[in-house]
Amino acid sequence: MKRSLRSERGASPATMLILIPIIMMIVELIMLSGRVTAARADLATAAREGARVASIAQTSSQAETEGNAAVQAVLTTDGVPCTSAPATVDVSKFAIQTEGRQVVVEATCTVKLSDLGFLGLPGSVVLTSVAVEPVDFWRVVE
Repeated sequence: MKRSLRSERGASPATMLILIPIIMMIVELIMLSGRVTAARADLATAAREGARVASIAQTSSQAETEGNAAVQAVLTTDGVPCTSAPATVDVSKFAIQTEGRQVVVEATCTVKLSDLGFLGLPGSVVLTSVAVEPVDFWRVVE
């Protein structure tokens, strides 16, 4: 009962032709999830830092300016792949005369995905992170 090896000739290249695109898609999905996860984590860090900086400012206008600057500084130094990264600093409860003073920072980042072209992904994904930081009730603010 000898088997002929001729019938299995060429099976290895055919298998590779099927496996290589599948492996490439898996690698690109890993790269995609890594890019989005890293951007989401860095965006959360930027929002927290912006809220922290804004909460120690002396005036509400200073809090808004410094909070925005802190968000942009963190995103720039961390090398987050954002095509646009607007941040809004809500200081409406910054100088109220009751407990509950707080600063809310909402940071948004548009992460480009179109350069991972093998999968034909959409152009970008928008990530948002919100951070709330209390302002010390006993501190004098203007």
